[in-house]
Amino acid sequence: MKLELEENLPYRLILSLEALGFEVDTVESEGLKGCPDLDVWRGAQEDGRVLLTQDTDFCDTRTYAPGTHKGCIIFRLGNPTRIALIQLILSVMSMDEAKSGSGCAVVASDLKVRVRR
Repeated sequence: MKLELEENLPYRLILSLEALGFEVDTVESEGLKGCPDLDVWRGAQEDGRVLLTQDTDFCDTRTYAPGTHKGCIIFRLGNPTRIALIQLILSVMSMDEAKSGSGCAVVASDLKVRVRR
């Protein structure tokens, strides 16, 4: 599965995600750092990548309707320390469901993981 790591996530995740079998690219490497959400979204979709982000704007199912895209996983923590965020991301991305969740909108928190198909 191909992933797009948004700029609000630690790029040191790249090697760990690749070790899990993902092909990872970043918003920065595509020249989209600081660009509007729709530009970031289009870039991920054109490359067939699932977007990983902390940006809750991507939760808007009216704009980003599940089933109409490659997928989006939004990570939300009550206390978003860098270490807790990395642990949550690696935990979620290690699940078999994450690898088969193409086209879904997923919101993962420290309490639960919600999947919208």
